[in-house]
Formats: sequence, structure tokens, C-alpha cells
Amino acid sequence: MTKDEVVVLLKEYLYYFVITLKVGLSSIKEYNSWLDNIFLNEVDNDFLIELEFSSNDINSTIHIIDSFIDPNISRLDFDFIGKLLFKAFEAKYHQDTCTLEDLAHQAYNIWNILPDNIANKEPFFTLCYIDDPLSYGDEKQTRELFHKLFNYYRVNH
Repeated sequence: MTKDEVVVLLKEYLYYFVITLKVGLSSIKEYNSWLDNIFLNEVDNDFLIELEFSSNDINSTIHIIDSFIDPNISRLDFDFIGKLLFKAFEAKYHQDTCTLEDLAHQAYNIWNILPDNIANKEPFFTLCYIDDPLSYGDEKQTRELFHKLFNYYRVNH
């Protein structure tokens, strides 16, 4: 992806970081690295300057981005956001430091953040029940649901 494409998708990346920062799926370090790369190409952008100044305060960052995106949320490319999101879930899924329960809990929390018209369609709807099988000890089914999400955009888009 070129720098121009990233700038065009700025709101999608920002929304991705807001929801993943809120639930702990991404870190402020990852966000800051991404922001620094964007900022270096747009040093005169007042909005990016504001984000840079708040970049070490997660709550302030989330508030600024939420305010920026909220009126335009229906215009976001949720297929693109889904690709980013499920790639992040897959990376965390394969880390030794993450439990399946924690990841499933993060998935459910992200589902709660999404706008209703997005949350209630696949592949995002799976996030609301991905942890259900764990309540009766069926780890295998939860893993299968995660793999379904990991592969959704590889198969369908």
C-alpha cells in the first residue's frame, strides 16, 4: 500500500486503532509508530499535529479520534477495517502470551463498540458469540470461529 492510499484511508486506520486500543488488541507503541510514519509525510496537517501531541495519552487520543470520526462513521470502509482487525486478531492468536479466553473477550468487546448496522452483519457478528463455546468448555469451536474470521477476507474479498 502506498503512502497516498494510507492517507485516503486515514479514517479507517484511525477507527481501527481506536477500537483496538480500547480493548487492548493493539498497543500505543504500534499506534505511535503508524502515526509517526503518516505524520512525516503530512507535517503541516493540523489534525495529525494534534494527534502527535496527545500520542502518549491513550484516553486523549481515543477522544480526539472518536470526535473526528463519529459524524462520518457510516462512510467508513468496514471491509478494509475488518481486514486490519482480523489480521491483528490472527497475529495475537499466535502469540504465546495471549490466552484464547482473553482474545475471545477482546473480540466481544470490539463487537460492542461497532455501530449496530455493522456489528449485526458477518463477519463482525461472529465477534459477539465467539466466546460462547468457552462457557461450556468447547475450546475447539472457538478456535474454529477464529479461523473462520482469519480467512473471511482471504476467501470473500
